[in-house]
Amino acid sequence: MDLKLNLFVHGVPKGQKIWGPQEEDRNFIESFYSQKSNLSSQLKIDVMKMGKDLYCYFTYLRGGNILDIDNRPGSYFAITIRINAYYSDLLNMYNILDASFQKFILGKILTSNESSSKYLIDDFQQCDDTFKSLEKDIINYLSSFSNSSDFINSDNFITNSKLACQNINLLECTNKNILAYIKEKGSISVSPYHPSRQFIEYTRKKEEEFEKLKLEAQKRVGEEKRKSEQEIQSLKAEYSTVDKKMADLNRQVEIEKSNAISLKQKLELNEQEHIKIKNSNAAKLKEAENIINELKNKQPENTSNGGLKNTAKLVPLKYYLLLITVLLTLLVLLGFVFFSVKLSLDNDRINKDINSKVDVINKKIDVLNGLLNSEKKPENNTSVKQTIQPTESVKGAAGSTGTKRTTAVPSVAKKKLQSPEKNTTN
Repeated sequence: MDLKLNLFVHGVPKGQKIWGPQEEDRNFIESFYSQKSNLSSQLKIDVMKMGKDLYCYFTYLRGGNILDIDNRPGSYFAITIRINAYYSDLLNMYNILDASFQKFILGKILTSNESSSKYLIDDFQQCDDTFKSLEKDIINYLSSFSNSSDFINSDNFITNSKLACQNINLLECTNKNILAYIKEKGSISVSPYHPSRQFIEYTRKKEEEFEKLKLEAQKRVGEEKRKSEQEIQSLKAEYSTVDKKMADLNRQVEIEKSNAISLKQKLELNEQEHIKIKNSNAAKLKEAENIINELKNKQPENTSNGGLKNTAKLVPLKYYLLLITVLLTLLVLLGFVFFSVKLSLDNDRINKDINSKVDVINKKIDVLNGLLNSEKKPENNTSVKQTIQPTESVKGAAGSTGTKRTTAVPSVAKKKLQSPEKNTTN
């Protein structure tokens, strides 16, 4: 096989600069300007067809933090060897180009420290002699220290591939596995900074474990969330029921208060009626006393027997009328006393009913507030305990408890009825 080897140098010392390419190689070399790499060094292999010719490009690419001569970041430096065959000993190729960079480039074209590298020139044409010497040394080395079996015809390789570049760790490179990759992919990258298959497998297992744990955690979180939502719904339902009961109790309290006010008004009306009856009976009693006094003051004179006879006939009729009046007055007084006692008993019963209902409502409110305090209820969902102050009890006519103090009926002074003396005439 008639081997053809060429050396190209390219990078961005001040804008992209290229040394040594042929016209058909320029488009491929210029494509590195838009490629960004964070690796400090790698070896890229690309199988390309240029016109009728098929080439393999071995590019030693330096990336990372490289500054151009004006200290602008984002630069790169590369050495590319073009061969009209595939060179299978990639480890040897990487070592040759890495050694060439250390010997010919550092200190002359690039300076380097722990954090970055920087261009010392602004154009590769300033180092034309250096690159010609480098090209000659690499070609001589590959010709002298390579077997013919290291160069493989690349006619059956995929060319100009647009597939993703396969990354392989330098220490895992073997002629057999790299040859399979390059035939199928048409482009690979070899670097000591690429993760090894062992590391990738370890990472994959850890990622699977992480995903499994993540799914389990999400499942548990979902279950806890559903439980929490169910508990929240249950508490909301309980609070809704309690609020409804509180509203019902409040309505009941308002009804009882309204009933108490109505009973109080009725008692006041009964009291007014009672006062009217009392005043009427007192007036009638006063009238009866006046009549009795008038009768006593109008005693008949003992002038003659005829007068005595007439008086004896008239007096008994007046006495009867007076007796009937007194009896009627006593009956009215008895009725008034009975009515007062009955009214007092009714008032006492009504007040007892009201007090018992208020006690029941207050007990219900106390129990409900106890339930509310035992649960975690929102601050704005508070209940106000309403109590009804029982109507002030007063003493009725018969000594019982009532709504108003009943005035006792004044006792009627009993007058001794004296019959007129009979004047006998001898």
